[in-house]
Amino acid sequence: MDTVIMNKGICENPLISVIMGLNQYNSHVDDAINSILRQNFKQFELIIVANACTDELWAWLNKLADSRVRLFRTSIPQLTFNLNYAIDCSKTDLIVRMDADDIAHPDRLKLLYDYMNVHPDVSVCGSGVELIDENGNITGQRNLPLENATIRKQLLIKNPIVHPSVVFRKTAILQLKGYLGGFNSEDYDLWIRALRDEKFRFANLETPLLKYRVHGNSSQGSRLAYAEIPGYFMREFLYTGKFRYLKAFLVSLGKFMLTKKRVV
Repeated sequence: MDTVIMNKGICENPLISVIMGLNQYNSHVDDAINSILRQNFKQFELIIVANACTDELWAWLNKLADSRVRLFRTSIPQLTFNLNYAIDCSKTDLIVRMDADDIAHPDRLKLLYDYMNVHPDVSVCGSGVELIDENGNITGQRNLPLENATIRKQLLIKNPIVHPSVVFRKTAILQLKGYLGGFNSEDYDLWIRALRDEKFRFANLETPLLKYRVHGNSSQGSRLAYAEIPGYFMREFLYTGKFRYLKAFLVSLGKFMLTKKRVV
């Protein structure tokens, strides 16, 4: 199989690129895609990278009748590669992440676009999220730090940015050389590397703009993610010599030793 099979949609002059990786069909995919296509903000492209998917899923995706959808197919079943591929194919500098089992608020793209235009110094901006279960029932809400300084401090202890809620500037991510590592923690690795550059600024919007699904098949809190994170901090300590990363390594190692989460 060639890496890229098809580029379907053409969106003239998009202002935002929404990127989604997808490798299997489930009951939530329709809701996720429709929540983007029904946004009140219309001038966007939706890039879907179907990675190591079945022919049946690929055929289903090709039935999407919206010129803003751009389809790509790869044979590599690894999210990091496919997110980088989607970023490289994007036509805009503002890129929004979307997962295939979440639901976007109707004004999500508009509010993120407006915020990034008003704050040109911000490199990545996430938002609050409502937690939902397998059936779409709201089970809670995640409140996150809003300011750059607080986010930077918390990144040494935990990840205060919900990955599928973010918008980021393509130029800033390319300066970091894109996503590099992690099967379940590729975003945390990206933000940790961003800490090296004081000009890379973080933000979160308080308003929940995403219904974030937590269920048995999701990768949140997997043991593999906990295993990956200490390595990121040790790398930063060895590379920069800053003892804050050694402390962060010990904290993350302790979390790994204590977790009894499943292996994903």
